[in-house]
Amino acid sequence: MVNKISIVISKNPDGYLVNFPELEPIDYQDSSLDGVLNRLKEALETHLISSDISQG
Repeated sequence: MVNKISIVISKNPDGYLVNFPELEPIDYQDSSLDGVLNRLKEALETHLISSDISQG
């Protein structure tokens, strides 16, 4: 089964902001693109682990 998750990355005066419209309303912000991409990776890993646990 393939799940699709939208990812929105935007630039603002303080750096970059990433959020996931289909998931919990969580925003991650960092001053660098690399930093926000690391936060994105961590958030997706946490979501996938939580999904695996809830599916048994």
